[in-house]
Amino acid sequence: MRIKSHTELYPAAPDVFNKLLDELLASKYEGWIHFDGPKKETWVEVANEPDHLVLLFCYPYKNDLNKALFEAGISVPGPWRLEKFNPKRLGGLVGGSAMFLAPRDQAAELTGFINQLFIKFYNCGPNYKVSGYSTNI
Repeated sequence: MRIKSHTELYPAAPDVFNKLLDELLASKYEGWIHFDGPKKETWVEVANEPDHLVLLFCYPYKNDLNKALFEAGISVPGPWRLEKFNPKRLGGLVGGSAMFLAPRDQAAELTGFINQLFIKFYNCGPNYKVSGYSTNI
C-alpha cells in the first residue's frame, strides 16, 4: 500500500518516512521501503538487515558524492559507512546511486538525512510531496 504526504494522516514528508521506517524496524530484519519524490530522479530506499540499515538513493550527478553533499549542506553522520557509489554515467540516460550502511539505532538521523536529501540535494523545496511503500513487511 502506497502512502502519500499532504494528506490528513501524513501532512509532511517526514511523517511518511517515520511511519514506514517504524514499520520496517518493527519487522524481523526483512523487507525494505521505497520513497518517491516529486521529480523523476528523486527516490530513496531503506532495507532492514540484522546489523544495520541500508540506505540507497538516486545520485543523478557525475561529480564526487562527498563534494556534492557538502555543497548541498548535508553531512553524513559519523558512524555511517559508504558501501557503494555509482555516479551518473557520462552522457548516459541512467542515473547513478549511492549506498550507505547506518546503525540500526539511528532511525531519527536516517529520517532527517532522507528529508535533507529531498529538500537540499534534489532541490524539491521545503514543502515537497513524497509517496512511499513497503515490501515484504
